Amino acid sequence: MKILFITSRLPYPAYGGDKVRVFNFLKHLSKQHSITLVSFINDTRQVQYIDDLKKICLNVEVIYLPVWRSYLNCLLGFFSFTPLQVYYYFSGKMKAKIKDILKKEEFDGIYVHLLRMAHYVQDKSDICRILDLTDAISLSLKRSLSFRSHVFFLFYYFEWIKVKRYEAMIIKKFDYNLLISVLDKNSHWSLKEAENVKIVANGVDADYFSVNKTGFDNKKIAFLGNFHSFPNRDGVMFFYEKIFPLIRKEIPDIKFYIVGVNPTRKILQLSDNKNVFVTGAVSDIREFLKDVAVLVCPLRVAAGIQNKILEAMAMGICVITTTVGACWLDEDGKKTIVIADKPNEFAEKVVFLIKDESLRNSFAQKGRDFVVKNYDWGSNIRKMAGFYGNCK
Repeated sequence: MKILFITSRLPYPAYGGDKVRVFNFLKHLSKQHSITLVSFINDTRQVQYIDDLKKICLNVEVIYLPVWRSYLNCLLGFFSFTPLQVYYYFSGKMKAKIKDILKKEEFDGIYVHLLRMAHYVQDKSDICRILDLTDAISLSLKRSLSFRSHVFFLFYYFEWIKVKRYEAMIIKKFDYNLLISVLDKNSHWSLKEAENVKIVANGVDADYFSVNKTGFDNKKIAFLGNFHSFPNRDGVMFFYEKIFPLIRKEIPDIKFYIVGVNPTRKILQLSDNKNVFVTGAVSDIREFLKDVAVLVCPLRVAAGIQNKILEAMAMGICVITTTVGACWLDEDGKKTIVIADKPNEFAEKVVFLIKDESLRNSFAQKGRDFVVKNYDWGSNIRKMAGFYGNCK
């Protein structure tokens, strides 16, 4: 098959849940299919990654959309019923590029990543189209409202209303729509009742994210995430302010590593190079996670699958998260991790896990076994590719 991929961000380097998903779709599908990728970049330095993507894609086209232009788009669309995240990624150049590609070449299918890009091909009914919503954005926005400051509450409230309405409308225009978990599909009736909304979960490369055979550091815990994301920013600050002080009372020499791209100035200022270390972007997260005793994932806002949890479980690392952070797991999956919501409960369980290596190892082994059995990229992507053959 010839498939046209349309994404809002260049899916390389593959950090962050969205990029990881798209990159793995590209990598696996390109083994049997011909892929053309069209994507935005917001920094001209990103063109250096085109050659890396051409190793798996037949053709890669990029459209430069500077941040200032995206902000102007949002300003112009502020009073529209269309979500601002759609306006943020509006580009006449992108529209013209997609039109030109479709005019010059015949494709068997189109893959569109995320709600924000759907409008570019929503009327191309002559080609089988899959819209990968990934998460139910309306669910994530709704959960975030309780943690937004009063200044921004109304802004995000109205964006939630717009997104919920837009989701219900746009899924009708595509042959298939993908969500990452049953929780997302059941988040509101328009998704739950739609027969063309399917579940295609993320996966994890259990060979790449393998267990460190040299052992773990019993005084090292870590948080992993892309801090461009509000749930990750909120989660790490919640942990640092409410939970970490309680842990330090019991284990004064505990070391907390905050690993991931786009740390804000506020997060960078947490580093004291004694108990708290902020790495920023790293070339290989495995180097920072391989000897971690416990991965902490104290999310208060989330939707969809947490890749950070899958990767840690694959590496044989014990994971402790919240009910929200674990909501995408089935009952068997929840038995392989530790769940706590209140700060004192979360801290107590972290301390207990650090001190009880045998229990920690038991959770770690069960977690890896569960991931290997249930979250294989290959089978999930074959399921997605099969939808192209079922279009009417």
